[in-house]
Amino acid sequence: MPDTSAAVAAFQASSVLGTLMETRFRMKNGILLSVMASLGIATAPADGATVHAIIGAADSRMYAVKSSGRGSLRGA
Repeated sequence: MPDTSAAVAAFQASSVLGTLMETRFRMKNGILLSVMASLGIATAPADGATVHAIIGAADSRMYAVKSSGRGSLRGA
């Protein structure tokens, strides 16, 4: 999200994550499914000057969330 501070990005991502995890999906056979997600947030230029560096930082943070319990986010 261009021109978005790390704090605003974290707030927006947290809102999307909360909504996603509260949503239940009913399958045709009646089973209710829920979704969990782990998010990593990175910002430019603090986390890198290239797309690869920024994605790498976000990816690293996402895996840190996954290893500590999932269903959360870690930002810059």
